[in-house]
Amino acid sequence: MTKKNSEKMWLFMAVVEESIVPDILNGLLELEVKGATIINSQGMGRTIASEFPIFAGLMNELKGSKPYNKTIFAAVDDIDLPDKLQELLLEIDLDFTQPNTGVMFMLPIVRAKGTKFDFKDNDIKES
Repeated sequence: MTKKNSEKMWLFMAVVEESIVPDILNGLLELEVKGATIINSQGMGRTIASEFPIFAGLMNELKGSKPYNKTIFAAVDDIDLPDKLQELLLEIDLDFTQPNTGVMFMLPIVRAKGTKFDFKDNDIKES
């Protein structure tokens, strides 16, 4: 039996301040999110400035910024998760609406293999 479910989403977070990653992970655990992946990432401006000499002047604008970020992503089935996570983080004075914190957003999963959301075109199998 299959059911239509349009709430299978990727939660993405680009975290500017690495020191808050443990707090974010604790919040995700409290919201019962499991299986998140964390990768090192770098902003486009810093990459261009360091890899292409013609744009070296950008380095002056980037002084004081951190060279790397953390990107966290997880497959979730709660479209309201960013709001719930933001509420939890506000309790410890972390606010994604403030500059130099990060950004979080959701994207729909249209097709997946090898995850707990193994489905195609938003049709999922019920166990």
